Amino acid sequence: MPFRAFIAAEISPSNELKALLADLGRIGPGLKPVEEENVHVTLKFLGDTDEALVQKIVACMGSAIEGIHPFTLTLKGTGYFPPRGPARTLWVGMEGAEPLATIATRLDKGLSELGFIPEERGFKAHLTVGRVKDNRAAFASEQAAQRYKDAAFGTQLVASIKLKRSVLGRFGPTYSDVAEVALH
Repeated sequence: MPFRAFIAAEISPSNELKALLADLGRIGPGLKPVEEENVHVTLKFLGDTDEALVQKIVACMGSAIEGIHPFTLTLKGTGYFPPRGPARTLWVGMEGAEPLATIATRLDKGLSELGFIPEERGFKAHLTVGRVKDNRAAFASEQAAQRYKDAAFGTQLVASIKLKRSVLGRFGPTYSDVAEVALH
């Protein structure tokens, strides 16, 4: 039976990041901040995935992390996508994310051999913190991104990547772990 899947590095929100998420929550119903327990960096969105492919996906994840040891990211600054027009996605930037870019590129290549569509644009390390659901909240969301554009949100040790299951519900997605591959 297929399930909605993605591969990610999980992030444990610092107090500064929690404060940002709370601030975004005050913008109103047109902006949906990411729940603290769902904060992650997506390395590859897989979409509907056949359960029978899980072992091959995990093997691909293992190949993608070869030679990459646990490392620390610095979470700093905010912005939004797209750069022109109303904001749709608010993000926190990252310094020291080169290993994530390497992993994402390797995943994209390896998973394409399993039939997953390669990404059209290159990996840009970012932490999604909010999604604009109504254009009436776009201006306030852009102002929030401007307020935090130089803010520091702490550091994060990345020691593994995870294959995650996403179940969409009325109040947003619920994520669960399918498999974890440790960096070593």
